[in-house]
Amino acid sequence: MARSERQKQKAQERKQQKRSGKQDVRRSRSATLSKLRRAGLSQVMEWPFGDAYIGESWHQTGSRFPVLVTRRHASGEMAAVFFELDLELQGVRAARLESHVHPGVFQRTLAEVSEEDQPLMIVSPAHALACVEAAWELSERGDFELPRGFASARAFFGELQPSDDVELLTGQDAPPDKEVSRGFWDSLKARLT
Repeated sequence: MARSERQKQKAQERKQQKRSGKQDVRRSRSATLSKLRRAGLSQVMEWPFGDAYIGESWHQTGSRFPVLVTRRHASGEMAAVFFELDLELQGVRAARLESHVHPGVFQRTLAEVSEEDQPLMIVSPAHALACVEAAWELSERGDFELPRGFASARAFFGELQPSDDVELLTGQDAPPDKEVSRGFWDSLKARLT
């Protein structure tokens, strides 16, 4: 059964309407994403906090560990801040703010950091901020220059207050106590070495 010219023309019009509708949706999504990408730090700070991660060794004296904190927009877009902290000497070693991160890219980065440095654990953003501020204080006491990008990375936390229940041990480990002599063999060993 052959279609008439009129039927072919109507089918063609429906295809064009469908295509233009899809293009409008694409343009709309593209416009929303480009608005988000142009959003400055002030807009990102309005987004609610997402997850925060720190290295498992954060509680050890003089440890080095990463800190990652996220904020998420309702559209799924993310912003993230990355710190590398050294609680032994330098304080804040690196700081970087990524205002628009695709969730898949962030997950890949999270996996790489966790594999390279140490396992990560999820904490509250206030806990992560307490770690960053302790390292910041250590940097200032030691007269170390803060890394470029620290100011904007610190501003990422906005008005959030650091957690009070976080106690970090900065500086080097205390030297081990001298062993107490346990008799003749220990004193003999000490003389021979």
